[in-house]
Amino acid sequence: MDATVDPSLSRAKPIDRRHAARQSVQWLARIRIDDCTFRCVVLDISSSGARLRISTPILRGRILTRCPVELAIEPFSPRWSALLSLGVLRGEIVWQDAGILSIQFNVDRERAAAIVDAALRV
Repeated sequence: MDATVDPSLSRAKPIDRRHAARQSVQWLARIRIDDCTFRCVVLDISSSGARLRISTPILRGRILTRCPVELAIEPFSPRWSALLSLGVLRGEIVWQDAGILSIQFNVDRERAAAIVDAALRV
């Protein structure tokens, strides 16, 4: 008996554990890891976290999962200055691979949502 299996059924699909939908963006930012600050690009963001691209070699050979971080989005217009005076988004790294980091915010979700929503409207 020759059985054919649909390839889409044979691959397990990753579980999406995100608490909120992410919006694609291209924002310059700075991420603080330990006592060092690095430039990065925010690739997507939501009220619960963000995905970042970082080209600094700090990622080579270092496992940063669960490392606490602070993310500060760089202002690119005067309207952003007031928004960013609210401070940084604190969180922790939950995933890393080849220069890409995913962080989960651990600040008050309402505060994170207010910052992200305001930034998306600018």
